[in-house]
Amino acid sequence: FHGHLPIDFSRLPWLEILSIGLNHFKGLIPQTLSHCHHLQILFAEKNEFYQSIP
Repeated sequence: FHGHLPIDFSRLPWLEILSIGLNHFKGLIPQTLSHCHHLQILFAEKNEFYQSIP
């Protein structure tokens, strides 16, 4: 995959692990990621994000 990360994570409140590493995503990590209240592990290496994790 490549390009931008999908914007709407609000429909995934029970997401516990998100592995998006090695995909060459660019841009912002969407604010809706903060709706994933059960997120425990985020693998996001080798991407080009340019702000902090919400």
